Amino acid sequence: MYQEDSFLTLGAWGRVGLVILSLCLAMLMLWVVRIAGRGRGIALRILLAFLLFWAFLWLSPQIYYLYYLMLFDGLPWQNVVQPPPSPSEVLKVLSFTDEISLSNHGKGVLGWAMILCCFWTVRR
Repeated sequence: MYQEDSFLTLGAWGRVGLVILSLCLAMLMLWVVRIAGRGRGIALRILLAFLLFWAFLWLSPQIYYLYYLMLFDGLPWQNVVQPPPSPSEVLKVLSFTDEISLSNHGKGVLGWAMILCCFWTVRR
């Protein structure tokens, strides 16, 4: 399924770094969802999760591009952020119907984790 994925073109350390970066960003997003939703009703927490996921889809390519600048010589400094994704693009990622890639599937898993995080309450 992922034989042609660009992740596999990276060297071993490049892959390790990309996985670490992705895990750190995922943990950060889950933490932000928890903090932003604290003390709010479930509907607002879910809306916040969707908005934060939308922002992640929109802005995270720049973070990943900065990582690739460290891996590959000769990449130009540039802004790679595109216009914000449409609601249908976000739904394609969440429904795993977007282009088949580790990146898209990872984003879909993150989106669902952010939504599920809304239902996690801590009793004190």
